[in-house]
Amino acid sequence: MRVIASDPMDGSALTPGPRVFLYWPAYFMRDDRGTRALEAAGCTVVDTPEESDWVMIGFYKDVPAFAGRAPNILVLTDEPRYAIGAPRIRQYRGSMVHALDLSMGRFSDFWEAYLNLEPLPLRDPATERSGTIMLAGNQPKLAGQHAADMIGMRREIAEYGVTHGLLDLYGRGWDPLPTQGESRLGDEERTWAEIKVDLLSRHRFNIALENTYLPGYVSEKFWQAIEGGCLPVYLGSPWFDRLVDPGLYVDLRDHDSVESTFRALSEMPEDERIDRVRILQARLIELRAEVLPKTWDRWRDETARLLVDLHGQRSFTESVWAQSNAPSWTGWDSFPEDERVAVPRTNLVRRAARRVRRVMGG
Repeated sequence: MRVIASDPMDGSALTPGPRVFLYWPAYFMRDDRGTRALEAAGCTVVDTPEESDWVMIGFYKDVPAFAGRAPNILVLTDEPRYAIGAPRIRQYRGSMVHALDLSMGRFSDFWEAYLNLEPLPLRDPATERSGTIMLAGNQPKLAGQHAADMIGMRREIAEYGVTHGLLDLYGRGWDPLPTQGESRLGDEERTWAEIKVDLLSRHRFNIALENTYLPGYVSEKFWQAIEGGCLPVYLGSPWFDRLVDPGLYVDLRDHDSVESTFRALSEMPEDERIDRVRILQARLIELRAEVLPKTWDRWRDETARLLVDLHGQRSFTESVWAQSNAPSWTGWDSFPEDERVAVPRTNLVRRAARRVRRVMGG
């Protein structure tokens, strides 16, 4: 049974709302709050794709499993590696597939939600720490040489650090490199974020590269390092400098090689590291005071409304998609202030930066 959506404030005509099947969509839509946001917008959440007008998923790899089982598929992801270069809309095996990566234009404040992902008490950077450098998590590389993919760079750092006995490696996907354990699994007493910050609190530095080097994309990695009292070794969004002074953390743009990065970490006095972390922790507190913690809720509501708007279109074409999403999605033109981003100053990131500029048309 379809829910009839209406706005009681303006008395507009009733219109049918879409039936939606959720299968592992973007992080913020996976729990009951995502379902409630859809229902509040006039959608009906159903139990099978065959009952639905729309299937909402988070990964392109799952499209074949649902193609032909529902008229429309919305690939909704907050991880740009899964969306860069994909067509915004296409017909596939009887379904119309729509692509929306939230970090690339839909929400200009993408970084805000991860700032408040799961805020934890700040650990004192001056406490005794048994480890020097930590790197957690790995992801498969994108197929081929894809713009902005930094997974290869992370792997390069991991291999050098482990081979030279400089790095404690955590997470899955590092074979054949040895790891110290898992950082993304919760237990009966702690969430995955609490476990990770506990691990970080034992180390002086944290390698906190993003998965992708793109405008607007800042995830939890940098903030969690600061929570754990670690000094981040970071490379991420080209406009990150407007949030945090790059002179405070270890900026990979300042180093010509993996070797020089590790050398700089080994030569940094502990008093300097502690001072930097404390300033960064103060900046984190300042940012959180400025940013509303309800960003996820707003994203849920806006995403639900977007789905209703798309469902209201009678035909789905490239031009219809562009028109329906024009206020928030204009491709790379969403970031005009980044058109003149300086070329990263190191050999370590030069190839990734060149690919980014090609995608941006620079």
